[in-house]
Amino acid sequence: MQTTTSTTQQSSESSSAAGKLRSTDGGLAPWAPGLRLNIGMPRSGKSMGIRVAVVAASERIPIMVVRRRGSLDWRTWPKSVAARAARVSSVERGARAVAAGKRLVVVETRDPAATFVEVCTWAKNHHGVAGVVLTEAHRYFRNTTAPLPEPVADCVFEWAHYEVAVWLDSQRFAKLHKDITEMSTGGEVRVYAVLGPRDRASLAEEIDPALLPALDEINKRWAGGTGERGWHVKLPGAAPYALSRNAP
Repeated sequence: MQTTTSTTQQSSESSSAAGKLRSTDGGLAPWAPGLRLNIGMPRSGKSMGIRVAVVAASERIPIMVVRRRGSLDWRTWPKSVAARAARVSSVERGARAVAAGKRLVVVETRDPAATFVEVCTWAKNHHGVAGVVLTEAHRYFRNTTAPLPEPVADCVFEWAHYEVAVWLDSQRFAKLHKDITEMSTGGEVRVYAVLGPRDRASLAEEIDPALLPALDEINKRWAGGTGERGWHVKLPGAAPYALSRNAP
């Protein structure tokens, strides 16, 4: 499925992709192609971090968000984006909404894994930069020996070639497909409160053992969900890792 866009629209999106791809703090610019992964416990701030970034990016590029029906995520959006947002029941309708000028399209589904494959196919074929979003990624793309579906693998491995901005969040770093966790180190990773020993061990092995003291401080501030939310470490970076916090 290929979305048609106007020449002016294509030019605008392509110039966004060719512009400044890194933000002032070293992370990816909100609208730039790349793989972004947020890791953290429920109510740690990881989902809100992606939500804020995606809303900002939708000013420049079209984005499709896959939402599991019944999920608490993406039930609403800020009033400031209402004019450019839409809620649809299929990727086909989402593509039509984008062609009509919408920039933040939430696709409601009972099968997020299959729908995300469709969304990645749409993003690959879109003229210009396009974004795709999936929450709870560990539920659908687990750490098994099976390969990722081809459209998802294309967006994970070849986001620069296809000009795709990918946002994923997960509670379980250790349970995510290895292709996602290993490729995320070449993009942007934000680590929020993480308690599980397997997840901490995987983060230390695949990213940096020196990350653990920063995680201990984040967990202390988070206090099991009763303390301060939004604290995280943003990667790439180097020890000693500085803590950042989502804007209130």
